[in-house]
Amino acid sequence: MRKQYDLIWIGTGQATMSILPRALAAGKKVAVIEADKFGGTCVNSGCTPTKTLVAAARAIFQAKRGDDFGFSIGELNVDFKKVMAPQIFARNRANKGIEFSLSQHPNCTVFKGLGQFVDEHTVSVAGQVLAGEYIVINVGSRARDVDTPGASSVQWLNNHSLLDLKELPEHLAIVGGSYIGLEFAQIFRRFGSKVTVFERGPQLMFREDQDVALIAEDVLKSEGIDIVYQSHVCQVSALLQGEQEKVHIQYKHEGEDKSLDTSHILFAIGREPNSDRLNLSNANIQMNSRGFIEVNEVVQTNQPHIYAIGDVNGQGAFTHTSVNDGEIFWDHYSCLVGLNKEHPELDRTLATRNMIYAMFIDPPLARIGMNETEARKTEKNILIATLPMERIARAREKQETKGIVKILIDKQSEQIVGATVFGTGGDEVIGVFAAFMQTKMSYKHLRRTVFPHPTVGELMPWILDDLTLLKKHN
Repeated sequence: MRKQYDLIWIGTGQATMSILPRALAAGKKVAVIEADKFGGTCVNSGCTPTKTLVAAARAIFQAKRGDDFGFSIGELNVDFKKVMAPQIFARNRANKGIEFSLSQHPNCTVFKGLGQFVDEHTVSVAGQVLAGEYIVINVGSRARDVDTPGASSVQWLNNHSLLDLKELPEHLAIVGGSYIGLEFAQIFRRFGSKVTVFERGPQLMFREDQDVALIAEDVLKSEGIDIVYQSHVCQVSALLQGEQEKVHIQYKHEGEDKSLDTSHILFAIGREPNSDRLNLSNANIQMNSRGFIEVNEVVQTNQPHIYAIGDVNGQGAFTHTSVNDGEIFWDHYSCLVGLNKEHPELDRTLATRNMIYAMFIDPPLARIGMNETEARKTEKNILIATLPMERIARAREKQETKGIVKILIDKQSEQIVGATVFGTGGDEVIGVFAAFMQTKMSYKHLRRTVFPHPTVGELMPWILDDLTLLKKHN
């Protein structure tokens, strides 16, 4: 016998607790399906635990900088188990809290197990069949499978398993020089591990401007992290040295065969959607060639009553984009079912979202909209203004002067079309540009804005005095 629901919600990523309380408060009968731990990637293997580790690593790093500020604390000892404990506690508290909150609501029924489509309106889970008037797919993504020869012979790590380490790696090799890999590289170097990063390309963070990547390289190398560019890990194997099992890595560096022995290896080679676990073909839901569920501007699939939000739709791989997807869904859904009668005209869509993100190395790198490299390829006339962080008084006062700020303006519309803030406070300052870009106002209004002194943000309006026309690539 099928159980009927107003809304079936498959997967409990971060949009869940932003949106479901609204549906439940409106009296909707909701079924929630979760195959793993509640809260998705952010809570269990992403933001919550990793930023807890970032904070610990920064505290250790700052303690070692005593000489820069005129004090000494003597020998510094890191207790790895104690360092890891807060992130374990944080993720356990978060996922259990989400599960408890949903389970206790009278309008919500929680089903534990893998949800799979039977047809367009029906989902099976744990031997039960559920029917939904509307369905939301929120199953996220996972670390990409490792197909490196020999990987099955070693205990390789991904971003999830790394968080359960009981002992500090003596030497951590990281395959992948992008956001996840670099955050962990700095974290574990500051904890005391030797760290080597293998990057296939000629620069770190391939999506960023070359000068930005070079600053990141300088930051990481100054802390003792080894970076091997133009490298390809060809094979890994287990190597016993005394009573310790090592990882023997064979790799090519600029075409030359080389090898390295490490205690641990982390593969940070990207993520893939969990769409392959849902039997989407039974519901005739369309995916692209990479397995992401195709959606329109209001995150509907080709089945109008089925929505796909978060990482699984390929429209953003961040917690904040997942949450925003949820809000786009709610705007559309609440109008369809008559919950939003005051504002029938919808203006929140994927097209109105400015892509924004931050990478939490220290100092953090944050960006919204296009970067300089992308701007040079557009047909528009773009104005650019830049400022090294070393020229910002607040950065000098904190003795954290590495980084750069870039602001990009569409000359014709006078709108800000992109900003990069790489440096102390960048992860917070970028929000100024996010809010301002949403207004679509002329940058001249930002120029007239007064910020408190002394802050990093106070220099953002002043940078605009030095706008110049960006030259195009030939």
